[in-house]
Amino acid sequence: MNELRAIAAARQGCSRVEWMTDRDNPGARAFYKSLGFAEFDGKIVYRVEVGES
Repeated sequence: MNELRAIAAARQGCSRVEWMTDRDNPGARAFYKSLGFAEFDGKIVYRVEVGES
């Protein structure tokens, strides 16, 4: 994660790195929390399935 932050910081115009996990994935949520990252509630994700009908 530190390397990812450094890569983003080196890119002009890049102000943050965002990622997501499911609310029902306690392992991932605990992992990110252990790294000191806070959960952010400001976005809603929409999805459409594509492919064969």
